[in-house]
Amino acid sequence: MDNWNTSYTLLKRACESGDEHAWEDFVTRYRSFIFYVLRQMNIPQSQIDDLTQDILLKLWKNLPSYRQGSTKFRSWLSTVIRNTALNHINREQNRLKRDDHYSENRKSLQGIPVSKPEIEAIIESEWEIHITNLAMERARKTFQGKAIKAFELSREGKSLDEIAEKLNITRASANTLRNRVKNCLLREIRALVEQAENQ
Repeated sequence: MDNWNTSYTLLKRACESGDEHAWEDFVTRYRSFIFYVLRQMNIPQSQIDDLTQDILLKLWKNLPSYRQGSTKFRSWLSTVIRNTALNHINREQNRLKRDDHYSENRKSLQGIPVSKPEIEAIIESEWEIHITNLAMERARKTFQGKAIKAFELSREGKSLDEIAEKLNITRASANTLRNRVKNCLLREIRALVEQAENQ
């Protein structure tokens, strides 16, 4: 999406007017974020797709309860993810307790964080990765070829001399290309964070 409309606006448009394109844009933007949060929470792989879908539907249904300006969209999004995941975990634990094979099956719940601070830490970590990935997508639209390659090689820990040799350019050019992409990436991250925090 070139204009990067706010996530709230996308969701509102999708819900109020039935704008399927807006809903698809919203899902495209947040499905992977939700998926990775749930994966980091050690939700069983077989349950992640359904739980992701449940979270997206709750976002849609709970939009009327979200008042823009009273809380940040990102905070509201995190709350919906956390609460839906915790409800799922509680239901799953109750189901296993009723199951005759509880002692055998409870291993599937081991390692799942159930405290609010643990889940908040996972959401925060995944949010940073999500924003960085979105920013990198935007940077790739501005730069290509050797500039992106120089930046990627620097992220892999390659020295300027190694980058220059690998790309067949001067050390100064390697430094310039790397820094241009890095500065663009930082600008995009700041813009995305500001957008998410001010919704």
